[in-house]
Amino acid sequence: MQVMSLLPAERILDAPIPAGWSVVSPPQEEWHLAIAQADFLLGGMTRIDEHLIGAAERLRLIQLIGAGANGVDIEAARRRGVPVCNNPGHNDRAVAEYVLMAILYLARHIGESMQAIWQDEFAEVKIRLARMPVRQLEDLSVGILGMGRSGRAVAALLRSCGIGRLCVWSRSPLEERLSYELGVEQMDLDQLLGSVDVVTVHLPLTADTRLLLSADKLTQMRPGSILINTARGEIVDEEALAWLLENEHLQGAAVDVYSEEPPLASHPLLSSPKLADKVMLTPHVAGVTSRSWSSMLEAAFANMIRVAEGLEPLNRVDTKC
Repeated sequence: MQVMSLLPAERILDAPIPAGWSVVSPPQEEWHLAIAQADFLLGGMTRIDEHLIGAAERLRLIQLIGAGANGVDIEAARRRGVPVCNNPGHNDRAVAEYVLMAILYLARHIGESMQAIWQDEFAEVKIRLARMPVRQLEDLSVGILGMGRSGRAVAALLRSCGIGRLCVWSRSPLEERLSYELGVEQMDLDQLLGSVDVVTVHLPLTADTRLLLSADKLTQMRPGSILINTARGEIVDEEALAWLLENEHLQGAAVDVYSEEPPLASHPLLSSPKLADKVMLTPHVAGVTSRSWSSMLEAAFANMIRVAEGLEPLNRVDTKC
């Protein structure tokens, strides 16, 4: 069996490759040739379009390394009879830890404090911080958008750390029992945005969630609040977010995902020097730890083995869309 990987070769060095199988990671200009010989396609965030799928001759499965499937042309895969599977549930704890880190980084003004050290303002920054709200976890209210696996993991971790208040908005209402167990208050979106100090996004990208946090919705956030996005960049109006940060309606933002990846130097969150100590920007790594990546690789290859053995693959997304 041959696996064509769209992931860099160094990212799959420790993959549990079955005996007798081969894995190739060709350069992008060779994808259309390589996929003709592939039994399985292992994808990440790279776009898998109709042309690439159409070049396949014996493809049995498109297996994604993560939970997101919005980069795959599902209709094209359906037409070719190729199942598409995602790989959820392996990095929820990693994402939750990132959110906790981001809350502490922004609520404690760590970015500004670091800048001060480099600029020889050791004493001056303490005076500035004394005039600002420097908040502990127990003083904060957090609103979670989306209560799937990662949203629930965030709720559980923050509750265990003594967060002051947890509010949630979910497209499907939570059962009362689950709300009680997680210690969360359910709210409608507008109410949540105006009620909490931190909003953290944990939603898939769909037609309904694209630009869910529009300029209007972002303006409804409490003055001085914080936005964290580890979901998908297209859910947030990035230009409006940058404007609200520059004009100090929002205190800060932690952004791990972008509408275009990698983001261009002209991206609104990268191009303004005013935002240097107001944002925590990372390259789509919120869910990546050694433990989570190993688990993701193991599950991805296990699913390919299922198909090779004639079994139905797990976590099909082409039957849900």
